Parts: sequence; structure tokens; C-alpha cells
Amino acid sequence: MDVVYASNDKYARHMAVSMYSLMDYNQVEERIRIFVLAVDLSQENQDRLKETAEQFKREIIFIPMGDLRKRFPYAIDTGGFDISAMGRLFVGSVLPDDVKRVLYLDCDTLVVSSLKKLWENDLKGRLLGAVMEPTIYPQVKRSVGLKEEEPYYNSGVLLIDLAAWRKREAEKKLIDFYGKMGGMVFACDQDTLNGAFKGQIKSLSPRYNFFTNYRYFSYEELAKQSVSYRAVPKNTFNKAKKHPAILHFAGDERPWKAGNLGHYRRAYEQYLEMTPWAGTPKEGGGLGQRAYLLAYHMMDYVTLICPPVRRWISRNWGMKAVQGRNLKNGRQKMAECQPNQRKKKVSCVILNYNDAETTIKLVKKICLYQALDAVVVVDNHSTDGSVRKLKAAIEGLGREQVILLEAEKNGGYGAGNNLGIFYSCQVLYADYVLIANPDVEFSERLIWRLKGLLEANPDFGAVSAAMKDPVYGRQKNGWPILGLWGNLARSGPVCRRLFRGLLEYREGYFKGKKVVLADAVHGSLLMVDGQKMVECGGYDEAVFLYHEEEILGRKLKQKGYQTAILLTDYYVHRHSESISKTYQDIWQRQKIRNQSAMYYYKQYLTINPLQELAVRAFFQAVRLEIWFCSKVLKLSW
Repeated sequence: MDVVYASNDKYARHMAVSMYSLMDYNQVEERIRIFVLAVDLSQENQDRLKETAEQFKREIIFIPMGDLRKRFPYAIDTGGFDISAMGRLFVGSVLPDDVKRVLYLDCDTLVVSSLKKLWENDLKGRLLGAVMEPTIYPQVKRSVGLKEEEPYYNSGVLLIDLAAWRKREAEKKLIDFYGKMGGMVFACDQDTLNGAFKGQIKSLSPRYNFFTNYRYFSYEELAKQSVSYRAVPKNTFNKAKKHPAILHFAGDERPWKAGNLGHYRRAYEQYLEMTPWAGTPKEGGGLGQRAYLLAYHMMDYVTLICPPVRRWISRNWGMKAVQGRNLKNGRQKMAECQPNQRKKKVSCVILNYNDAETTIKLVKKICLYQALDAVVVVDNHSTDGSVRKLKAAIEGLGREQVILLEAEKNGGYGAGNNLGIFYSCQVLYADYVLIANPDVEFSERLIWRLKGLLEANPDFGAVSAAMKDPVYGRQKNGWPILGLWGNLARSGPVCRRLFRGLLEYREGYFKGKKVVLADAVHGSLLMVDGQKMVECGGYDEAVFLYHEEEILGRKLKQKGYQTAILLTDYYVHRHSESISKTYQDIWQRQKIRNQSAMYYYKQYLTINPLQELAVRAFFQAVRLEIWFCSKVLKLSW
């Protein structure tokens, strides 16, 4: 049996635990040869690992991998994951020619059974065998070209037909795919394997890579999270839960962390004491870490008792938390290792609701723009069959950079755009996000100019351009953030027209300038710095529609970032075209405007009860305004 690990100094002791358990449970094997893809692995730790292997009289061979980044013909960003994880992509070229089949194991695995049946598994012509990971975020699957019904595999345990791997030039395909993704995906090696080898991976029994937190999941819940998991028979999963062969300590509940309460932690501790690292204290131990791990363990029981709650927590917080950490770490490492070598990526987010035709028209035009690295269409839970139309149109385009996301509910402008923004930043690792309404038109030149503006001005958090409306002509597209009374005046259809001069920037503010600063810009088209947007928490999802621009401008300002308008270029906005198809009744639109305004006044302007009464009285006056202008004067809005 030939087994390969990829390790550095940080994971050396965990590898020793895994390796010891492997050799302990497979003592009847005539030969076990262990290869270690060494990345920054000290001689001291190599000697300790040799000592561990010698206890079972097994051969261990270290293969220095050097600087893994130099093995790629382009700059890479592992998104916060350790670079050593990428070592497994090169097994075909670095392992000896006499290795025809190899079992790859992550360092954070623990073998608790014989692997004879796994080693002898017939791959039936597939390049490799792996275990499905049904709890992977759907956004991640889509980012590497996998459909909902297609399986996604964990790369912690891989049974590889190395002869076929070499013959089919698997390494080249992996490098090419990773390069096509811009050298950045969510889970660097794992996403690359899934994307490059779609349809070429054989599903192995979950007992050969049993994620420790799956102890608390039912089969039905996993099948609900991923329809592809139904290919795994229920009794196979239940047997794996009762008698796993390889445990995988995935997630935050790691047995080497102080305060960990995981069910399988004692198995790790038992084997640790049999290695040269016996007695090594656990990592951390602060009150914050212990409280977090206690809460994490409580969530295990929530999963067991009420799976929908766990699902809600994961979907609403898990992706953002994990990705936020990876985004920060990955960009920091990129800055340290490869300054100024990577082209900044731009993703365009388009929010659709019951208006597939307008959205498709825009997508067909901009998907050809070289300035855009991705186009992310978010369907905001449409009720008119938009999803079906969008899927057909996007598949017809045949362009992998166009991605469709489906919101689980219509949470409004902010929630829908946040889904696309966070996906762009944290899955696609876009540096900048162009937020565009479906009813806008803009040139590729404008994208380059907005991107250049952000690159040249580190203090800018968001930039836009002059706006041209087919009815109202060219507009400056920016306004100041006002206090309560100014905002009230702006919320009335008549008031905001009568007092426009007091509620907006004066004409002289824009005259003769190429770029101006503004407190807020129109949400129909703007480009944001992804990292700054994530730092601000994105749009406030408590606002369904209206006031999202002021809130975003205020949040950016509080973080010390500025909003700017490029006056030398423009975009066309067929004003409220999408909104009018959805909220044709002006009364309904004003009701939503008032709800958003009241939320804004309470949460961001912190009005007192007396001011709230005045606001409600003003809202009633606005209703009379609308009635008089619509019914008596017969004005259109």
C-alpha cells in the first residue's frame, strides 16, 4: 500500500497521529510505503516522523516540494488555506514511477479500521475515488461548474489511479482549470479537483472519509442539502456512522484545540500519546475560544434535534464567517508573497425579479466584455418562471463566467444583491463588484474607468458615473446625506421637487470637475471595493427597497471610506423600469418607502418618540399629496 501525505511544520504532529493510526490498524499489510510531500517541513520534524514510522518498521520517504507557488505559471491565492494543500495536485510528477496507485490522506484524518477493502477498490476506469461532501455550499458548486444534481467530493481522502493520472495528463488539466479560475477558488485544491475532473471521480463509501460532525446529521438531512447524496444508499451512510474507517476532523471542532468537546477527540488524544509529540499542550485556551467551541458543540445537538435551525445558521452565517476569514487571510498572503503581480478581478452582479427578458438582454451584451471576470445573476425568488428562462439563456451562452444564483426568498434589493456580492468576493475572490440593475446600459470603457478610479484611490469604497435617463436626460447622480427633516422633505413626492435646491448638491459643486465626492449615489449602477463592502457588512437587509443608498453611504463613511462619481462618463438607466413591473401601484411603492424610511430614522438617525410621531404625521400628509396629485391633478409618477 502506497500512502501519501502533504505536510508542513504546523501539521506535522497531526500527520504523525494519522500515520500511527494507519499503521496500527493495517499491521497485516505486507508493505506500507509512506510518502510525504514536504513544504517547509523542518529536519527535526522529519526525524520525529521517521521515528513514528520505525515503530512499525515502515518506510517513509520525504519529497521536498520547494516553493509550490513556482509550480504554477500564474499567480495564485489559496484563500487562507495553507499552500501545502496544493501539493496533492502534483502527485503524478513527484512520486516514483513505480507507484501506480496511491492513497492520499489529509493530515487531520484518523484511521480506525483496516483499509484493505479501500485499497483494493475497483475504480472502474475513473481517475480517482473520493467521498461526497453534501454540506458544501451550493454557491461553491456553481462556481466550479457543477449543477445542483451533480456530486461534490471532499479531497481529504483520495484513492488515485496514478497510472491513468499520468497517462491522461491530469496534472496539466488541474493547472489549466485553476488558471481558468484566475488562480483563486473557495477551497483551493478541492474545488480544482471537482471542477477539472467532473464525471471522472468514483464515489466511495462515506466510512472512508467520515466527517466528524456528520455524527449529528441524519441521512435525510444530508440528502435534503444535496440531492446528489441520494446516490449513497441510506444503509451505507448509517453503517458508516456506526463503523467509520477514516475519521476526518473537518470544521472548527478540532481535537488539538483547547476547549474542544468533539465526540472523537479522545481517539486523537490516545494516538497522540503514542507519537514523539506526546504531551504537547492543546492550542489556545482563552475564554473566547472555549466559549466558541462550546457554542459550536451545542450546534451539533441542534443539528440532531432540529436540522432546519442548523441549516438556517449555516446559510446565513456560516458562509460569510468562513469566507470572511479566508478572504482576509488569502489577500494578506497574496500581498506578502506576490505584490502587484495579480490582475484585479471584477465581477458584475445583476439582481432579477420577474424580469428575465431585461436581465437576459443585459447579460448577453456584457458577458463579452473583457473587463469583467464574472457575471453573477441573482434571481430574487421570482414568481413568473424567470429562473427557468435564465437557466436556459445562460446555458445557451456557454460561458462559464456567467453564474446564476437563486435566492431562497425575496428579501429585497439589499438581500438579493448581498447574495451576489458576497459570492463574488468570497467564492470568486473578486476585488471589485459592479452592481447593476437589469434596466441599465453601460460600456466596457466605463468598467475600466471605474476600476481605475478604485485602484488609484485606496480611500474610495464605491464609485459610480453620471446617469442618463431617457426621460430626464443626463443627471449628476449623487446627493448629500441629510438629517431627519431633510430626509422627510426628500421622501415626499411634491416636497422633494419643491425643495430640490436645498436637498441636493448645488450645480456649482459639479461644474468643471472630472470626479467629485458624494455621500450617496444611485443604486442602479455602482462599483464597490469588495473587501471594503464585506467589511461594512454589505447592504442592510432589513430594508426591502429605498434608502439602501443612504445607508450604504453612511456605513462606508463610518469606516473611513469615500464614495465618488465619475463625471466624464455615464450609463443609461431606464428609471424604475424593473420596479414599475413589480410595484405598479404608487400607493404600494410609497408604503414600502415609508417603512424603509422609518427603519432608517430609528436605526441610523436614532429619532426619539416625539420625532417618530412627527414622522408618522408627515407620512399621512404625503398620502394626501399622492391622492391629490394622482386623482385630482391626474399627474403620473
